[in-house]
Amino acid sequence: MRQVDPGPDQTVGPLQRVWGRIVGAQAAQNSRPLTLRQGVLTILVTNSALIQQMRFQTRSILTAINAEPIDALVTSIRFKVG
Repeated sequence: MRQVDPGPDQTVGPLQRVWGRIVGAQAAQNSRPLTLRQGVLTILVTNSALIQQMRFQTRSILTAINAEPIDALVTSIRFKVG
């Protein structure tokens, strides 16, 4: 059974490998999973316009992430321009 990640920081490597499938090819070119801490996934995004677009899709992104075979449950998403 999945749990909210127990450690302070969990690798996002498994998510990075399937990121294009989760958000689509164009969004994946301009964003990437950065950190996963206590169930909160931080996504680095190239511009604020894409952040706005992805915020509208947060629920479907969470559903797609948690459908992937990763070891942690992602409970929320935080976006960061970078």
